[in-house]
Amino acid sequence: MQSRRWGNRELEVSIIGLGGTTFGPHTTYTHYNDQDGSAVIIDRAHDLGINLIDTADMYGDGISESFIGKAISGRRDRFILARKVGMPRSDGPTEELLPRSHIISSIEGSLRRLDTDYIDLCYAHAPDPVTPIEETLGLLMTLYARAR
Repeated sequence: MQSRRWGNRELEVSIIGLGGTTFGPHTTYTHYNDQDGSAVIIDRAHDLGINLIDTADMYGDGISESFIGKAISGRRDRFILARKVGMPRSDGPTEELLPRSHIISSIEGSLRRLDTDYIDLCYAHAPDPVTPIEETLGLLMTLYARAR
């Protein structure tokens, strides 16, 4: 699997990523709808050289992230986790999805479900026409600066 260096960081990221939306009972893909099936897919992707997993808290209302967290447990350092904020969960708000408070609570929930203390990349899933872009980007830049 080909990889690319991620910006000015020392991370090597596979050019193909694994999408987390397919993991969990919400999916119609029967091989991925339980923890064991999801782990098999994640393990096989890793065996093929895929180290990037894309996720969001809205995928199965967080169940997907729980499956991913369990599947990579004990080897978190071998994966790059990219996660999105700003799409509604069925149990959450449906507007103003990118203000500071929502991004922080979304990330904190993901960290718990993924059973990790860091996420490698966080970005907006979709535009938020209500929240000022300066608020959203300001927080994302603050988080990025802390991570460095």
